[in-house]
Amino acid sequence: MATNKAELSTRRLEALTDGIFAFAMTLLIISFDVPTTLKGIDAGSLIMSQSDRLFNYFLSFALLAIFWYVNNQISHHIRKTDTIHLWLNIITLMFVVFIPFSTSLISQHPDSTAGEFFFALNVFLVSLSTQLGWVYAAQDRRLICEESEDEYLRRGVKSGWVSPLVSGLAMIMAFVEPKLCSYMYLSIPVILWLPWFK
Repeated sequence: MATNKAELSTRRLEALTDGIFAFAMTLLIISFDVPTTLKGIDAGSLIMSQSDRLFNYFLSFALLAIFWYVNNQISHHIRKTDTIHLWLNIITLMFVVFIPFSTSLISQHPDSTAGEFFFALNVFLVSLSTQLGWVYAAQDRRLICEESEDEYLRRGVKSGWVSPLVSGLAMIMAFVEPKLCSYMYLSIPVILWLPWFK
């Protein structure tokens, strides 16, 4: 029996989302190189040899954690889903799965314009598709719970544009000074702490 698109449950979408994020976060470990031997290598030298990869790992893990947290916060205000909202979320997850690959790319080719651009593009697509799903759900309270306050929805939509903006600027920075690209993402929580977003 066909289900009305306005009556689709969010439970299976939430389960799929949690599974995909967990899988992508786990796969981040593939960006590390395992030394062929540890003979003559002390702990300090081992850590230093992996310093770029460690930074990229923590950065990507943190970004995925933030995206998952945002998605989790949004899901508390969604009472139902429909076909368009469902596919916007699936598109988001498609880009989420690419994060381990783009992390490996910038780990193996540090300071590369192409690698940094691809990583920034990946983050941009995840954040933009997440934002589009939220904007779609919040427009005219299309899929929103009755108890959700309009002010919260307004702030949520406004703050949701920060990550696409920062990652968009990082794509441009990749052609100017690729070494600075990865540090640009650290500005996201700082910007969100500004009074304008509270």
